[in-house]
Amino acid sequence: MTNPVKAQSSTRFWEAAILIAILLLALGLRAYRLDGQSLWNDEGTSVALAARSLEQITQGAAADIHPPLYYYLLHFWQQAFGQSERAVRALSVLSGVLLVFVTYLLGRRLRGAAVGLLAAFLAAISTFQIYYSQETRMYILAALLSAVSVYLLVLFVGRPTSAEALTTNGVIVLLVAWVVITAAAVYTHYFAFTVVLAENLAFGLWLVGRTPTLTLPRQQGRGDPHPGPPPPPQGRGLVGVLLPWLVAQVAVAILFLPWLRVILQQWGNWPATSEPFGLPTLLVRAAAVFSLGRQVEPAAVVWPLAACTAIFLLGALPWGEREDGRPLVSWLLAILYFFTPLLVMYLLSLRRPLYEPKHLLVAAPAYALLLGNGLWRLAAGLSRLAHRLMSALRPPPSAAHLPPIGHRPSAICYMLSAIAALGLAAATASPLIAYYTDPRQARDDYRGLARYIQVSSRAGDAILLNAPGQVETFDYYYRGALPRYPLPRQRPIDEPATEADLQRLVAQHSRVWGVFWAERESDPNRFIERWLDDHAYKATDRWFGRLRLTLYAVPLAAPLTIQYQQTAFLGEAIKFLGYSLGSGSTSAGDILQLTLYWQALQPIGERYKVFTHLLDPAESIWGQRDAEPGGDKKITTTWKPGEVVPDNYGLLVLPGTPPGTYHIEIGMYRADTGQRLPIFAADGQALGDRLLLGPVQVVKAAVPPSLEELAIQHPLSLSFEARLPLQLLGYDLHRLGQAATDVDFRPSDVLHLTLYWRSGEQPSDDLIVAVHVIGRDGRVLLRRENRPADGRYPTFLWEAQESVRDQHKIPLGGLLPGEYHLTIGVYDALGTRPLPVHGDVQPASDGLVELARFTIR
Repeated sequence: MTNPVKAQSSTRFWEAAILIAILLLALGLRAYRLDGQSLWNDEGTSVALAARSLEQITQGAAADIHPPLYYYLLHFWQQAFGQSERAVRALSVLSGVLLVFVTYLLGRRLRGAAVGLLAAFLAAISTFQIYYSQETRMYILAALLSAVSVYLLVLFVGRPTSAEALTTNGVIVLLVAWVVITAAAVYTHYFAFTVVLAENLAFGLWLVGRTPTLTLPRQQGRGDPHPGPPPPPQGRGLVGVLLPWLVAQVAVAILFLPWLRVILQQWGNWPATSEPFGLPTLLVRAAAVFSLGRQVEPAAVVWPLAACTAIFLLGALPWGEREDGRPLVSWLLAILYFFTPLLVMYLLSLRRPLYEPKHLLVAAPAYALLLGNGLWRLAAGLSRLAHRLMSALRPPPSAAHLPPIGHRPSAICYMLSAIAALGLAAATASPLIAYYTDPRQARDDYRGLARYIQVSSRAGDAILLNAPGQVETFDYYYRGALPRYPLPRQRPIDEPATEADLQRLVAQHSRVWGVFWAERESDPNRFIERWLDDHAYKATDRWFGRLRLTLYAVPLAAPLTIQYQQTAFLGEAIKFLGYSLGSGSTSAGDILQLTLYWQALQPIGERYKVFTHLLDPAESIWGQRDAEPGGDKKITTTWKPGEVVPDNYGLLVLPGTPPGTYHIEIGMYRADTGQRLPIFAADGQALGDRLLLGPVQVVKAAVPPSLEELAIQHPLSLSFEARLPLQLLGYDLHRLGQAATDVDFRPSDVLHLTLYWRSGEQPSDDLIVAVHVIGRDGRVLLRRENRPADGRYPTFLWEAQESVRDQHKIPLGGLLPGEYHLTIGVYDALGTRPLPVHGDVQPASDGLVELARFTIR
């Protein structure tokens, strides 16, 4: 006969072992690639604010829209562990792991050990929770404190057994702990009050129902006695419970009263954070966020979302156990804990839309609990079905010997619940993997942006930070010496004062880097960018997450009239009047300043983009900018007939561009379809779909570009032994006209290969670059052999340590579908002897080096 004590001890051992494994999993997922992403603006603000004194933190929080407790904790945390990315995020990691543990405690108390473990596992792998457990913000800490508050409430009104009956001192200790933790939660994030509201609603329903217990009997394991109706707690009548609870609410209110005045001042300044939405939209978004994370679109994850929602609804159905003919209030607590934050967000958004997934994080433990309960119910149902089938196939000698179905969970029930949990984890793993690996899902990349400015900037540049608060995050990463200008200096923006600041800025600097973030709050009419578009030449418009980097060239003297008259007609409604080209000369890596002049002949019904390309004689592109006129501000549909529209473009000449003579190709195309407008001369002659302007002279850069500035797609280190070594730094490979980095082509495509060379300490010999396409049988099917830059820039003209960008275009017509090898080599001037090569790739027997393999579909 099985020893009940020994069986219970074994059960507890395995429960503890599984819980430890879950917590280690949670820690691993939250610590993995903790510094893999840059701090974004709000994280940088947290780090900077927490580095100040406690008094300054209080003042800073009062001027912000968040309470100060998290910043206080982070202040001491940084003093102990430093300000590295891993250090400042570790506080959230710890909070996230503890939240998984508290989720287990809640599930175990309300629905038994099995549901507690399932809920903890689901919380451990939650992409939603992991995201905020790796962020230096207060949201995961607020969720943790709120969950502890709910757990203390469960203990306060829970059914004590004779061994754990609450004494008066015990009640006081619980309530004091509840008051402290609940006040801390609200001082961490205001939305924690929605959990307090849910707690009070559940408590009120418990009183109305006059049910002496809030928790269910635990799921019975082997050897556990089946509990009978619980006796009423001694000395704890309704008044004995209600009065202490009311005192606790008053205590929380008193503790929070000093900050209430700050809330009332801040409330009017809170902006809308989303577009208006209805309750069904909110529920669908919330289901996707809790199931698969904050960065998924519901339409893209239909089946995983449907599976999670179905299991959640199964777990959220009224729990079947009843006492005294009434449902237990523990089910209502779980439902209120989850749905109250959603309902409050919806009600608040009726006045000012405030949809923010991070504010719903306080309900994450309730979601995990209900989802875990759904998995347990599903496993239990399947287990009972299997038991009945087995009973039907093998009827026992006497039904009296059968244990009652559902008396206790069977081993198969635990096994099925584990399989279901692992299956759900596999179905929802894709968003988590994407969070770790997909650059498109990364936080705003201040690290990459600051590094790009640092390696690409020049003496005389300046940095404009639109949304001044981001200066703290930018300074966390930036190590350069360029002056920074946080503008606008006022909120709301004072346009005359800001214009004066901009005039002083462009008067002192030749180029301006613009870092744009949260313009809707700092500069809703985009005054700063519109002013720069009118008075400078935008050359770069690049995104680093939701962070946008622009680069403007400041003209020495803006031309008052058209420098080069040239008449042409684009379609039937647009006339080209001419252009201005500044000096008509620039260096590689610098900005060519181009102004186009347009005139509307009649109202224009379509939006058109302008393309500007810097072309060499072989029509390879060495600089490009496509945008709607006026830096996307002077949209063609707004032009008035007869209006002359000056239109500035800065063409950033690619670093490493060979010196020589180039032309500028311009034209227009429809913004929605990409179809180019036909162009006609003044006499009606068709000119195709482009105009050539120029010529433009490009000269060598005074300083060779860095590897970071070249932005090589596939870095390498290969040395070809000429009289002095010639180094291949790497290559880019894609379809002509596309920036995609895949290596799948169609027979009609043109393969576009860019090689990056660096010369030795002295000028090199006259060398030939050979590019071959090799079939699977080893035969050379296509070959291109010439001096660099289509023969325009031979190696003997290169200077010491010069970096040169070398473009090759290879039409693939005539090749059959299949896999091919792309090889290169360097030959002497006669093209007869390949040079020895050393480095990352081993050469073939013919002296050529295989760069890549590609497929023609």
